[in-house]
Parts: sequence; C-alpha cells; structure tokens
Amino acid sequence: MSSKRFDEAQVLEELKHYLPSQTPLKDFIHHNSLHAFQQLKFYDAIFKAAKNFGFQVTLQLTEFRELYAKGRIREKGFGPYTGRKCAGK
Repeated sequence: MSSKRFDEAQVLEELKHYLPSQTPLKDFIHHNSLHAFQQLKFYDAIFKAAKNFGFQVTLQLTEFRELYAKGRIREKGFGPYTGRKCAGK
C-alpha cells in the first residue's frame, strides 16, 4: 500500500493555473479557457489543453469525410491544403 496521501491543497494549487481566476458570475461573461496556454503557438496550445482537460479539439478524419459527403465541406475549402487544384479556379 502506498504511503502517499492525497493532498487537496497541492492539487488545487496545481489546477488553479488552468481554471478561471474569477468567482461564479450571475451573468455570462466570456473567459478564454486557453488562457493558461497563451504563450504557446495555437496548435500546440489546443493539443496540450486537450491532453490536460481530456477533450477532443479537432474532428476525426471520418468526421471530415462525412461532412464532405454531406456537402458541408466543399472541395474549394480544402483544396489548397491538399495541393490539389480546385474546380472553378
């Protein structure tokens, strides 16, 4: 059995860097949930936040394909990133 004890104060001290530094508000006010990562480049920040917070920050390839098949994503929107020439250019 481990002799380590759960130290609530230490955990809260570590977590407060990632949490908003304001008390609950009566009215909605936007807070940048990536504030703790603002020193990083955008994609580095979102992927680090995803790892820390446990959420998905981009669509899966299958989701992109489904949206393309439904016409929600058009070839004109992604052609420049694939190196393909888009129709109508």
